[in-house]
Amino acid sequence: MTAPSSEAYVEKWLSSFSSELRKHRSTPAQPLTPSSLRSSPSIPAQSGKRKRSRSMPEPRSQSPQKRQRRLRSDEDIFPDQSASDLGITELSERTRLSRPSQSAGSSPKRTTSPVRDLLNDLRVSKPSILCEIPSSVILPESAAALQHRLVDRLEEGLIPASLKSNILAKYPSIAASIPTVAYDLSDTRSANELSIIWDSVEEILSESRDCGRYQQDENAWCMKVVYPTLRLALKGNHSLKVESVQTQAINPEVLPVTPKNYRVQKKADYAFSFHRNAPHISDLYDQLYLEGLGDRISQTTDANTKRLALFSGIEVKQENGGKDEALAQLAIWLAAGLENVRRLGEVGRKHQDLQEELHPVVGWTVIGHDWHTYIAYRVNQGGRDTFNVVGPWRVAAADTRDVYGVFKLLRLVKRAAQFASDEYWPWLEKEILRPCLRTDD
Repeated sequence: MTAPSSEAYVEKWLSSFSSELRKHRSTPAQPLTPSSLRSSPSIPAQSGKRKRSRSMPEPRSQSPQKRQRRLRSDEDIFPDQSASDLGITELSERTRLSRPSQSAGSSPKRTTSPVRDLLNDLRVSKPSILCEIPSSVILPESAAALQHRLVDRLEEGLIPASLKSNILAKYPSIAASIPTVAYDLSDTRSANELSIIWDSVEEILSESRDCGRYQQDENAWCMKVVYPTLRLALKGNHSLKVESVQTQAINPEVLPVTPKNYRVQKKADYAFSFHRNAPHISDLYDQLYLEGLGDRISQTTDANTKRLALFSGIEVKQENGGKDEALAQLAIWLAAGLENVRRLGEVGRKHQDLQEELHPVVGWTVIGHDWHTYIAYRVNQGGRDTFNVVGPWRVAAADTRDVYGVFKLLRLVKRAAQFASDEYWPWLEKEILRPCLRTDD
């Protein structure tokens, strides 16, 4: 049997194609879809171009959309808190307190300041931290005594009389505004000592002027103005030393827990330490190490500073910086220090009624030139443990804008340091630290 010729194949194909074409013209036009292409007979490519059918192709099926993540509402989560964290969250210094931005097209809305939210949260935290102005509270006896010691006749005799001629020559307009009582006629320091003081004050004034004039940042204010001022004020104090605690975290165990179950990890810039150079202090530290308490003496987790007893706190912001944020940071720092002292006291005394007996402490927020003084203490208020941070005290206001303000500031810090050495340390040693050495009694 002979194979069909190629002509027979062509005739058969043309006949089939004509039949399909007549059938196609007799039925309504169908959209060209992938399924129809698969079911129709193959059509060879034509040499000429054919007009496209006017019927629109079937829309392509859209791929399934990605599942959208469900965001938790403000009632469920605090700004920048991890949505996966269902327990107590530690809000660190690196965490930015900011509300989520509004979506495009939404109407503009005034947002709530996260710092104001934080200050309100601290009021109902456990334990509470209340930042109050002086007119709203009655200070307990110990805090009132500290306040009186700081401000009593603060502006009298604060400038050595021998430096009056220097002030007249260098700052004549300022000299005219300094009251006569501000000069100390009884000062007996040598000319060399006074020269060192004068040079240091001028350096502080020069650096603070440049920091303010050229809008330098917080670090510049810290290193060029605040630290030299603290060092000068502590000159001659043999038990206290300025400690930089800018990078040191607070032990989470002594931080308050807010109603939203997070602990706010805020840091201060400087504090005073009772340093090891004093033999009686160093000996006590050594004994505490042997008792296993050497790393719990302060509220920090730093390898060095947690082994030192601390006093006070200073939080610094640049000129026109965040006043409320500085206050929140200082309040948390001071409250954590008081809480740590209370816990140490419980170790030695084996009871938990120390809040009324804790000595108050003093701290400052520094906003550019301006130093604001606060007094912190712990009380039981309506059956609730509370830290009160009271200030700023107007009579204790000081600044680094002129020579009079710097000398007033030096007097103020020096008085706080004297309180720490003369009253706070003897109490801390006798009532808190030494009882920890007799835990078997």
